[in-house]
Parts: sequence; C-alpha cells; structure tokens
Amino acid sequence: MVEPNSIARKLHIAFSQTGVFDTVKILVAIRRQDEMLKSMYAQVYNLVFKKFSMTSTFRTFLSYSLFENEKGGIIDSLFYNDVVMEYEKLFGEKNICVLVFEDLKEDSGKYIKKVCAFMGIDSASAIELIKNKHANKRSSASGYKSDERNLVELLSYYKNIFFGSRSYGFSKSRIFKMLEKIYVPGKTLKDLKIDMDAEVKLRGLYAESNRALSERYNLNLKKYGYYY
Repeated sequence: MVEPNSIARKLHIAFSQTGVFDTVKILVAIRRQDEMLKSMYAQVYNLVFKKFSMTSTFRTFLSYSLFENEKGGIIDSLFYNDVVMEYEKLFGEKNICVLVFEDLKEDSGKYIKKVCAFMGIDSASAIELIKNKHANKRSSASGYKSDERNLVELLSYYKNIFFGSRSYGFSKSRIFKMLEKIYVPGKTLKDLKIDMDAEVKLRGLYAESNRALSERYNLNLKKYGYYY
C-alpha cells in the first residue's frame, strides 16, 4: 500500500505546482478505523490477502499488521489527523474539508449540503442526483463482501496451487478473452472480528489522533464510537 502522505505530495505537484488550477479544494472522508480495516480487508481479500498465510484470515491479518509489521501502510494510513495535517500544509487549511462517513449514513442530505457549501455548488441539484444511489455496498448484517474476480483470475489461482506457475500458452486463445469478461461475485466474509488484544492496540494507536482531529474540525467522533 502507498504511504499515505506521498499521495498528498503527488496531488500537490499535479494540481498546484503545475499552475493548471487557481484553487484546489480537498475533501477528506474518514470512517471508524475498526470498520475501515474490515472494509479494506474485504476489498482486496481475493487479490492479495487470501494468498498469504499471515493474512489469509482477518485474525492473522490483524496480528501481522498490529504486532508483527507495525510500519505497514494500512495502519499508517488510518492516523487521520496526521494525514489531514499533511494536506493542510500543502494546500492550506481553508481548502480542506473533513467529512465523516457515519454522518453520511445518519443524514445524507445534511452531509451533501456540507460538501456543497464547501465546494460552492448548488446543494438541491446534488441531493437530487444521489437519490436512490446505493452503489458499491460492501458491508451488511451478514458480513463484508469480498472483491469479485473474473474467471481467468479464479482459474489461475487454482492452477498455481496444483500445477505451479508454468505457462501453457492459454492466454492467447479466444476462450481466455471470453473468460476475462465473466466475473464471479466475492463471497461474504463473516469472521471479521476484532479480539480484545487488537482492540486495545487500535485504541492505543488512534485515540489521540482522533481526539485531535475531532476537536480541530468539530467532528464529534466520540458520538460514532471512534477510538477516543
């Protein structure tokens, strides 16, 4: 995963230093770190995490990320206050708007109005455009849906397990092209639970950062159960 502040610096080079834009406004949307970890895990489960013993289950993923490889990009990217401060430094505090995902879930209209006020655009039109839009819904009461794969990726995964990485020239055939266009939905991951040791570690990592950000931007993160 890319080091989070490097994204801010690259955006600054692309948008500000080139002189293409007079003003750049940055929207930063955050989500509870525990829920974010579950969502991120499911999002690339098939592509990455299931392939390695240290991340093949959410429990081992947490153990590896929190206790064995503490300098990992995923963990670093969830220090929201540090990330926001980097954007402030590069783009100016008045050009940063911090949004809370849980606000969107609670009152989408109010959330959109806040975005529009910051961007200087008409909120009525924006609210009308997002009516009944619920795309990319990954979590539900039954668990988190993992990433989908096309049939080529699925068959390649099992080929490598049983027959190794040797190539059979299949990639040049018409069937290969057809299978690339057929997608298999990801399964629902139901065991994404955070044990007590991980919970204590996460609270110790993020509570101070969350408090600082919440106070500076009046976000009321404690209301939504953020580590605080």
